[in-house]
Amino acid sequence: MANPTWPAGLPGPLVDGCGYAPGFDNTLRTQMTGAQKMRRRQTFVPEVVTFRLAVDRSQMYGLSQFVITTLGDVGLFDWYEFRDPAKGAATYRFRRRPIFSPVSSNLWHADIELDLLTPFSGAFQLGDDLGAFLADDDETITT
Repeated sequence: MANPTWPAGLPGPLVDGCGYAPGFDNTLRTQMTGAQKMRRRQTFVPEVVTFRLAVDRSQMYGLSQFVITTLGDVGLFDWYEFRDPAKGAATYRFRRRPIFSPVSSNLWHADIELDLLTPFSGAFQLGDDLGAFLADDDETITT
């Protein structure tokens, strides 16, 4: 069964952007004779994504229902990767319910904290002006 997607009626993050941090320290340190030996604990570490939304009352209700009812507080959902210029798909999970704070009589801020469960390499496919990917044997690729 496919994951639910971010509701269309909800806005994206505010212009000031998102914060990204590793979900946990992935370094395992072992004291051996001589220097300390370090290695990765796991091959993948989820990233914690934090951002703020500006929502009205109905969007606040919709966001709460999405988290509590649709996702059951712990379910996965699909949205897009904010760092990817092509807005590629990514899978997220709420770390906790959104924290709402009033801004005005009808405007609220929702502070969101998510686990990003899709690895992001930071590399993007080369494409032409129409968005089509260029093949490896294409002679028009220049550096």
